[in-house]
Amino acid sequence: MTIWEILGIDETLDDALIKKAYRKQVRLHHPEEDPDGFQRVRRAYEEALTHISSRLESDSETHVPLASSDVRQTSELSEIAQFDMILASAENRMNLSIWQQWAESVMMLSISQQEEISLYVLKAVMANRWLPPPIVHVFWERLGWQSYLRGTEEQQELGEFIDDWQKQPFLIPLGELQWLSHAEQRAILGFSRPLEVALSIGQPEAIDYLFSQPIVALHGHRIETQFILLRCAVACGLTSDSVLNSGLDELCQRSASSLSLQQWEIMVDVAFLFDRADLVSVITTRLLALNAFPEVADLLFRSTVGDDSLLPVCAAFLRQNWMPLPAVYWRAERRLLIKSDNSAEWRLFNWLHGQLLDQDDGSINHRLDLVGLSEFWQLIGGALWAGHSGSWAWLKQIKNALHSAQQFESGNRQTLMLLAEQWVSDALSKAKGCDTLQAKLSAYESDAMFSVEPLSYEELSSMSKPDWLESIRRHPLLPDSWFRQLEEAQVIVFEEFRDRSFSPHYADALCFYRAINRDVCLSSCWADAPFEGVFDWALWFYSHLATGGADKRDIISELSALPDAQKELEIGLLLPFAKQPDVYLPDAVQQLNRYPEQFVFRLIVDRQVTVLEDEERASLIEKGKNGDLLAIMALSRLLTNDSFDEAVVLWNLVAAVSSDSPHLQAVVDWQQQSLLTVREENDWVKESYEYAKPEFLHAMLTTNKEWFSLPSQIEEVDPIEEAKCFHYPMSLLLTQLHLGLNGAGYNLLPLKELSNRRAMQTPLQQDITDIAVLQLENMYRRKLDQDIEKKGEHASTYSRKQLTFMSIAMVLVWFFVFPMSVLTSSSFDTESVIGAAVFMTLIQGLLVWRLSQPILEKSNKNKYIGYSLFTCFAALLFKSPFLALVNVFAHFYTVSHLSPLYAKGGWNRSVVATRTVNMRKVLGFKK
Repeated sequence: MTIWEILGIDETLDDALIKKAYRKQVRLHHPEEDPDGFQRVRRAYEEALTHISSRLESDSETHVPLASSDVRQTSELSEIAQFDMILASAENRMNLSIWQQWAESVMMLSISQQEEISLYVLKAVMANRWLPPPIVHVFWERLGWQSYLRGTEEQQELGEFIDDWQKQPFLIPLGELQWLSHAEQRAILGFSRPLEVALSIGQPEAIDYLFSQPIVALHGHRIETQFILLRCAVACGLTSDSVLNSGLDELCQRSASSLSLQQWEIMVDVAFLFDRADLVSVITTRLLALNAFPEVADLLFRSTVGDDSLLPVCAAFLRQNWMPLPAVYWRAERRLLIKSDNSAEWRLFNWLHGQLLDQDDGSINHRLDLVGLSEFWQLIGGALWAGHSGSWAWLKQIKNALHSAQQFESGNRQTLMLLAEQWVSDALSKAKGCDTLQAKLSAYESDAMFSVEPLSYEELSSMSKPDWLESIRRHPLLPDSWFRQLEEAQVIVFEEFRDRSFSPHYADALCFYRAINRDVCLSSCWADAPFEGVFDWALWFYSHLATGGADKRDIISELSALPDAQKELEIGLLLPFAKQPDVYLPDAVQQLNRYPEQFVFRLIVDRQVTVLEDEERASLIEKGKNGDLLAIMALSRLLTNDSFDEAVVLWNLVAAVSSDSPHLQAVVDWQQQSLLTVREENDWVKESYEYAKPEFLHAMLTTNKEWFSLPSQIEEVDPIEEAKCFHYPMSLLLTQLHLGLNGAGYNLLPLKELSNRRAMQTPLQQDITDIAVLQLENMYRRKLDQDIEKKGEHASTYSRKQLTFMSIAMVLVWFFVFPMSVLTSSSFDTESVIGAAVFMTLIQGLLVWRLSQPILEKSNKNKYIGYSLFTCFAALLFKSPFLALVNVFAHFYTVSHLSPLYAKGGWNRSVVATRTVNMRKVLGFKK
C-alpha cells in the first residue's frame, strides 16, 4: 500500500489535510492494541510530510525553508517548554483537557521527537509521584509508554509500575484541586495517593499510619478530604477514630442540601461502622428532606435488621422495590425473621419475604386476608400490599389513614409510615383513565360498584390495553357489563389469559374463568339479589379460586351478616367448607352439583380431593369401592409415581363420568397433566400402542371419545399373557365407560377374565378391579333408570329365560315331530310329512327371529341366522338327527351368549322386573 492509501486520502500538498487523516488513522490503530498498524500509519505520515517538503523546495527557488533539523529542534523545544509551563501552573496541571490537547500536538511530531519528549516527561513524572492517575493515564495512552511492557526486564518493571499507577482509582475530582495552591495540591495528593494505594491493596495498617500524619488534622476541615477519609474507614473497617468521629459529628450538623446524596450515603456507612446509633435518626431526617426515600428505606432496614418484628422486612420490601438487589441477596439474608404467635403477622411476613425473592407468595391475596393484624400493622401491611395489587379506591383510603396516623407514632414506626405513604403515592401516580372512569372506579370496594353504569366509548378508550390489564389486575371484581365490553374491545382475550399469569392468584384465576365461561355472570354467586355487604362477600367467595390467605372463618367474622336467603344459594354452599377446611364433606360436595356452571366450585372439589390424600390408602380404597369418585381421584394422585398403570385406570374411571359431574372436570384435567408428565419423564411415550400389550393403558390418557376404538375391534385381538389378567380386560372396561351405554350394548364376556384370572392380579389390582366393576355397574344402572323412566315396562325387549324355553320347545319338536314324520315318512302320507316340515320350519323361524334380535354384532347375527336355518333345512332334507342336534346346540349356545343385561337398545326382562344390575354376578365374581 502507498502512504496515501495507508492514510486514506489522495495525494496532496495540504499538511492540514494530512494531519487530519493521521489523527483519524491513529484512533483506528491504537499503539497498545495494534502497535504494527500504528507504526505503519506513523511512517506514512512522516513520509507524507517529507514529500510535501521536497515538492515545495523544487517548486520555488525563492522559498528557503528551515532545515528539518531546525524544525525538529524548534518543535521539540516548544512542546517540552509547554509541558514545563503546564506542570508549573497549579491550575492548569489539574485540567485534564489541557493535557489532552498537549498530547495531541505531540502526536503530530516525528517518532524521534516523540521519543525524546516521552523520556523527558517520564523523568518529570517519576520525580513527581504525587501526580493524579488520570493525568498519568493521558501520558500512558498518548506517549506510548505501554511499549515498556514489551522491553527489557528493567523497562518492564518500569512499565508495570506506571501501568498500575494510571489504573489506580482516584477519589478526588480534579476540578476540586484546580483552585488550590501548589503546596496544597502536593500536600493533599501526597497524602491521598498513598492512601488510595493502601485502600486499593487492602492495607488497613498503612491507612492507620497515614491517619496519624499531621496532614489529616491540617486538611481534615476540607469536605473532600473528610469524605476520602470516611470512605477509607468504611473500606478498611476502621471501627473508631477520633478525627473521623469529630468530623462525622460536624458533617451531620450540615443542612440536607449542603451535601450530595452520595455523601450522605457515605455518612450512613460510617455511622453504622462506628456504631453511632445516635446519628442514624439525624441522617434519616436529612435524607427525608432530600426526598431520598429509597435511601431512607435502606437505612431503616439496616438499623432494624435482626429485630424479631415485621419492621425490617417491611423496610426491605420498600428498599427492594425502589432500589432492586438480586434476589440471591435476600436468600442469603438470614436475619429476616419474626417471633410471633400471630398467624396474621406470619402471613404478612411470608408475602413480603416472597416479594424479596421474586416469588408471588399467596399468603395475602386480597385486603380481607389482613384480618387479625393489629391496627398499626394492618395499616402498614395494607399499604404495602395495596401499592402492589390494591385498587385505586383502597389506595386513597389508606393514604389518608397513613397521613392521619403519623402524628401518633415516633421513631422507626413513624419513618415506616412516611415511607409507606410515599409507596402508596407512587402507586396512585400510575392510575390512568379519564376523570369519569376514575369516578366510577372510586366505587370499588363498596356495594355500589355492581350498579355502576357501563363504560362509555370515551372511558373505554381512555386507557391503553396494558393500562386496562393493570386496572383489571387491581380491580378483578369488575361488573359483568364492563368485562364483556372489554372482551369486545379485545382488551380481554382468553388465549392471552391462558398463556400468562399474574398476581394476585385469585384475580388471575377469576379473569381466566370469566373469559372462558362467557355465560356465567359474576353476580350469579348472589343470584342477582344484592344485599348489604355483597361486595365483601363476593370478594370472599371468589377468593376461593386461590389457596393461602387468612382462614375463611376469620374473614366471615369480620363481614356483615349473610342473609338467610343467601345461605341456600351459591355463597351459602361454601360456608361448610369454610367452617371445616380440613374435613372431607361428601354431602356438601354433592350440593355443589346444583350449580354446574359455577367455576369456583371446581376448586373446592379439588381441595376436597387434596383433603382425602391425607387418608390411609385402605380407607380410600374402601370409599372407592362404594363409588366415591373423589376418593378414586385422590387414590390416583397417590399412586401416580409408584403404580402408574393403576393410577391411569383410576383416572379413567373418574374421567369417563366427569361429564356428568362438571365440578370434577378441572380435577380430571389437572391429574391428566400430572400423568402425562410422568409418562414423558419415564420415556413411555410411543408413536403407537398395541391392544395386546399392557402398555396400551399408557395411551388411555384422553377424554376424547373419538379416540377410542369400538370394543368389538379390541375383542378381535389376542392379548399376550402379561396383559390377560388385568391390562387387556381393563382396557375394554374403560373403553366401554368412555363410550357410554347408548348404542347396541357391549359384549361382557371378555371382561370375565377379570374374575377368571383374579388370582394372578396383585392385591392393588384386585381392589382397583372391584372399584372399576362398580363404576361399570353404575353406568348400566343409570341407563336402566333412564330407560324405565322413559319407556316403563317397554324398556325390556327380550328375556333370556323365555328364549331358553323356546329353545327347549324346539328340542321337543325335533324329538317328537321329526322322528315321527320326517324319519318315518314311508308310513305317513306326503301331505302329513310336508305339514310337519312346514310346522318345524315355522317354529324354527320364530325362534331364530326372536333369538337374533338381542345379538350385539351384526356379523354374529347373520352367522347365527344362516347357520341355524342351514342346519334346520339340511336335517329335514337329509333326514339327519345329527344335524338336528347341531341345530339345537346352535340355539342354546346363542342364548347362553346373549347379554344378560342390555342389548340392541333394550333390556333383559328380568333386569327391568327387578330394577337391579348385579355386574359382579354377571362377570362371575364369587363375592
